Amino acid sequence: MTYAQLVDEKVDSFMESNPINPTFIRREKGRLPYSVFKPHNNEVPFIKSIFENRPPVAFFNYPSYVKIDRVCDRIRKYKREDVEYLFMSFKISDNTHIYNAVVNSAKHAGFTMVESNNQFYNLQWTGYITTPDIKNMNKYQKINHFPNSTQLGRKDLLWRNINRLRMKFPKEFNITPMSYSLSEEYEAF
Repeated sequence: MTYAQLVDEKVDSFMESNPINPTFIRREKGRLPYSVFKPHNNEVPFIKSIFENRPPVAFFNYPSYVKIDRVCDRIRKYKREDVEYLFMSFKISDNTHIYNAVVNSAKHAGFTMVESNNQFYNLQWTGYITTPDIKNMNKYQKINHFPNSTQLGRKDLLWRNINRLRMKFPKEFNITPMSYSLSEEYEAF
């Protein structure tokens, strides 16, 4: 049996035990890049923690087209069939775009993509989140944003926060040139 046949057999087995909602397929078909349907990497890399009594974590290597391997003595590569029981999965929430780079990186590290309404995932790629979103997560689930990171991620809110601190501490926060949020400070501009 070839590797491609083995992969097809495993995918069919997974799909029988985890049927995908047809509504999900109709809604997502236009958004899903071709790479979502490619087979996973046959090796799953982990990196040993630098802290004692901490488990290893998923390791994200450079993509193969870069032709550079990240070298570290703490990296361990396992065959997919040896760690199949871990079932590492990721999901992309409905409020964000599906980025090919994110999908390829996760799949290259051994993750499987699941539906956005699936609660069994290890990694979630999403837009900005709120504190209630975090409350339902368990300790094995990671997310790509901190709660309320909009305060730093949006330029207008970042400027508003720096300006507020600049008024309180003029010497310490004289770190950016004067700026304006035109929608609110047009007259001052």
